Amino acid sequence: MWASFLAIMASVIGLAGCTAVQQAQPPEVDPNASSLKLKLMMSEREVIDTLGSPKSADLGKATPKPWACKTLHYGTLDGSLMIQLGQDSTGTWRVNSWYVL
Repeated sequence: MWASFLAIMASVIGLAGCTAVQQAQPPEVDPNASSLKLKLMMSEREVIDTLGSPKSADLGKATPKPWACKTLHYGTLDGSLMIQLGQDSTGTWRVNSWYVL
């Protein structure tokens, strides 16, 4: 009986461990190939629909006024793609530049 209980607990713990490992992660992107899919003035939603979710996004002030800058980061240690967006008059974030590093 005790052995059965231990076997069941080991299975439950093993399955719980597998679930934690299988968390969704942003897909790996090729920075060079991905940069060719970008267009000036694409919305942030269009970028995400095209490239998937970024590894990270930063919101910082590029200039004191009139707009803030948002940067989306894609890539790996081998190369990365940084996409800078600014807000248009409607508040929509739009691509204004990108860099492959």
